[in-house]
Amino acid sequence: RTGITSPRLEELGTQLTMAIAQAEDSYFGNSSPGGSTYSIVGHGGNCVSYVYGRRQELESGASQLGFWDASTYWHNAVSQGVYQTGQVPKVGAVVCWDGNGTSQKHVAIIEQILYNADGSINMIYTGNSSWSHKWVWYEGRYSSEAALRNSEKGFNGYVYLEKN
Repeated sequence: RTGITSPRLEELGTQLTMAIAQAEDSYFGNSSPGGSTYSIVGHGGNCVSYVYGRRQELESGASQLGFWDASTYWHNAVSQGVYQTGQVPKVGAVVCWDGNGTSQKHVAIIEQILYNADGSINMIYTGNSSWSHKWVWYEGRYSSEAALRNSEKGFNGYVYLEKN
């Protein structure tokens, strides 16, 4: 069983800035297992460091995902073969976009999925960080899977918590 914690969701209208994050280390935890620092320390808050650290939390420090560039994240996860991958969104999964040769490469974690009574998706919440260092953490909100897939260039798929 994975150590899924409650979703990291922002209060409406708030985002975590670098200054606040540096003052509140406990928000992210001290460091990832193996000594790799998580998100704000050493990596400046980019999307890959956020995903790496968050997966360490979700897997209780046992994640075997590498610290890859967002443009190669999906391809490396598939070739590594440790985790199941696919095309259906699930809580805890890494969403991967390779950018299709643009600067819009990105990875994020699905924090929560809300469903309508008919089983269709009402809202997908993702945890993100950005290379620009403006926001160490921010929440993405998508009213459908199509909106999530199309929010960045070159959607690849999802890397799930479940192992092969």
